Amino acid sequence: MKLIKLTLIMSFLALSACVGLPTTTPAPKLTINAQGVPSHYQVKKGDTISKIATRYGLNWREVANLNNLDDKYTIRQGQWLTLWANSTTNTKRKAITTPVTQPLIIQQNVTPVVIPQPQQPKPQFVYPVPQNSVIVRHFGATNNANVKSEGVWFRSEENAPVVAIADGRVIFVDESSANGIFINIRHTDGLVSEYRFVKQLKVEPNQMVRVGQQIASTKKANSGSVITEFRLSKHGAYIDPMTVLK
Repeated sequence: MKLIKLTLIMSFLALSACVGLPTTTPAPKLTINAQGVPSHYQVKKGDTISKIATRYGLNWREVANLNNLDDKYTIRQGQWLTLWANSTTNTKRKAITTPVTQPLIIQQNVTPVVIPQPQQPKPQFVYPVPQNSVIVRHFGATNNANVKSEGVWFRSEENAPVVAIADGRVIFVDESSANGIFINIRHTDGLVSEYRFVKQLKVEPNQMVRVGQQIASTKKANSGSVITEFRLSKHGAYIDPMTVLK
């Protein structure tokens, strides 16, 4: 009996892991929801559906069903998985109840009291890289493959500090890419900032950070240039970061 159980467990782990053969699935258009979770994820070597779901705080069975995975939960390196979709979000219907009619109370000569609401301070923003960095690609610009940029690309000196643009909480860190580290920070007003292709990670998931706090350093790309991509989304849709940083 022990041998049978061990065989079943080893078979499930092997089949649920990422299959090494790469796939040629084209890259989808990525969006970020209000929780800072990207709509799609590209499978990397060593990934499993459980590991991917846990990284983003999702239910692995729901992610598997959303992507119509087989009963062995097979995924392939380079495959794009859908993490969430508007048509599949869990929404609970509110029960419709008949309101109870209350007796009408008439008050005369009553002066309404207006209680002032405290003003929420607007967040302070700073540049994610040194302000003398040069913008080499603007938001919405297209590259040679006619793909529009969803952020701003800065060229800086290597090992320059990469800082949080405002107070917030680190909600995502990805150190698995050979091109550098990815960091996402959630701020107020539905804003999520993304820092891509950086190195020397100085924060961890769920950590609170202050405006201007160093979270990483700039990294030299394979081309020899020191390029940092910065993205900013609001309520799940990418916006031009320079509308905030100006």
